Amino acid sequence: MLHSTLVRTICLELVVGLVLLTASTGYGSDAERNYRVYGGLGNCNMYLNAMSGKTAMNIDKQYYIKWIEGYLTAVNLKTSDTYDILGKLDIDGTIVWLKNYCNDNPRRSLPYAIDALVDELYPNRTTKEPADTMKR
Repeated sequence: MLHSTLVRTICLELVVGLVLLTASTGYGSDAERNYRVYGGLGNCNMYLNAMSGKTAMNIDKQYYIKWIEGYLTAVNLKTSDTYDILGKLDIDGTIVWLKNYCNDNPRRSLPYAIDALVDELYPNRTTKEPADTMKR
């Protein structure tokens, strides 16, 4: 089971990478701010169930977390003047924020929930790489 989860995670990261390589610069969508989601993992209720270990689809908590991390990485890459959309928030704080949002909006899609998070965090995002960050 761990092997299949790892394979799925690696495949997801490859897909996100390929999408990023072919995407245009900027935060994109159609005129109504709709866009095609690949692997969105369903709605908030499904996310809450997975995060609490009550999923029937064999999608575990780590799969959701990796998908969220990939989504936020894409936001960082494709949003101008943005180093880190989370600013001072960490991934654990992000998970808590999403749980609260999803408890209030269980039928919303998970990507919509993350977009709501991004909209809220945008004014406080980090716009430059911190001086103490190690270069790759």
